[in-house]
Amino acid sequence: NGDYEFVLNGLSGKDSEVFVAGGDLNVQSTEFDVSLQINHRLTKTEMEAAFTVLDVPKVSAEGRLAASLKVTGSLNKPSGFQSSGSVELSDCVLFFQEQVLANDLALTVQLNGQRLDVNEFAATMCDGSVNGTFYAEIRDERSIEYRGQVRITDVNYPELTAVLTANSKQAARGSFSGNYDFSGRRNEPNAPRGEGLIFFNDIDVSV
Repeated sequence: NGDYEFVLNGLSGKDSEVFVAGGDLNVQSTEFDVSLQINHRLTKTEMEAAFTVLDVPKVSAEGRLAASLKVTGSLNKPSGFQSSGSVELSDCVLFFQEQVLANDLALTVQLNGQRLDVNEFAATMCDGSVNGTFYAEIRDERSIEYRGQVRITDVNYPELTAVLTANSKQAARGSFSGNYDFSGRRNEPNAPRGEGLIFFNDIDVSV
């Protein structure tokens, strides 16, 4: 009848690495049902390659990924894939131009059908904090709707400018806080749309 069951296991005692996949595939209809269990230590090399594919240069990361997912659909129609489960990132460090931009990054992604929700993400950035939310949903084959919010509190301005410019010259002192709300659709003109505020505290930009 063209139905096949498969199971893949990859277990390693090193850093508790786990990869388990199992499910069904109908080679005639190309319909599939796959379950995944992943526990993996992300490396800077892996993430640098991923960011390059996403056209985000000079950025890399490392940390822990744990996922429990179920994906169904047809191989002939990737845009119709349905997913459920969660992906958790923890103890992540984000690098920009080989310098630490943020650490202690943690977030949980919930997947339901063709919708993705990040109910809360949090990180430490240059002695301050960054947190927020994000949502995205595939509306049709050409449209992805998204919305999010970012909040920044007491980020050290001299440290941030030093990381972003990779230059020893930096602002003398100060910090800033702010918030930004954004939304839009992929391929929509003038997207994303957003609004926000930035509050500077005792900034001195002399070098």
